[in-house]
Amino acid sequence: TGESVEDTVIRQMEIETLQKAMQSLTPVQRERLHFYFFEGMTYRQIAAKEGVGEKNIRESINGAVKKIKKFFD
Repeated sequence: TGESVEDTVIRQMEIETLQKAMQSLTPVQRERLHFYFFEGMTYRQIAAKEGVGEKNIRESINGAVKKIKKFFD
């Protein structure tokens, strides 16, 4: 792909960091992130699916994203 060795190493390190960050989340947070980012579901849709309040979903996803970001600081 024309990627330099340095870029390849950096990309691999970022992938490993993301994997560690994801492992630090609860199973519920991981599932909610999956629904939100990969399934394209809204907070409301996830809340309805789980039978919880929309605010609960929003706080859970936002908390998970903040936790992941800390791994990259």
